[in-house]
Amino acid sequence: VKSRLQHACDAGALATRRSMSGSTPTAADISEGNKYFNFTFRSGMFGVPSSKVSKGFTAGTAPGTINGTASAEVGFTMMRIFDFDSIDLDVTCTATVSIPNTDIMFVLDVTGSMEDTPSGDSTTKLAALKVATKDFFRELGPGTASGAGRIRYGFVPYASNVKVGHL
Repeated sequence: VKSRLQHACDAGALATRRSMSGSTPTAADISEGNKYFNFTFRSGMFGVPSSKVSKGFTAGTAPGTINGTASAEVGFTMMRIFDFDSIDLDVTCTATVSIPNTDIMFVLDVTGSMEDTPSGDSTTKLAALKVATKDFFRELGPGTASGAGRIRYGFVPYASNVKVGHL
């Protein structure tokens, strides 16, 4: 039971952290973590009703870190003859994102063909490229200003023929 409770805590903390777009979790982020926890440790599993399970996911001390706790009161059947009705199990978990220093170089095609609109689509290739580039940046973010976690971006517009020499 404790192992499965630990798995559920880990899943909830990871889901909460993955759902976050900033450095602190919102109610929606925590709700996402609770869904993963509840899926992994379902009510009634191992004879433990949801009323005997508690969980919580909060912001950790380091930016972007989630701390989780979970506990369950597990009732006994056979151990009652020794005057043990139940046992409380407690677990903790942590999730964080650790991005090393990273250099990302975009080579963006801005030639005339990018003004075409693919069949079945409503936007030009260039407009879609702009959206994809912004989404990529939004997903990784700016990184830290210095130290570990720096992300440096570079952009090379590809606007004319390139001679790569003999391949």
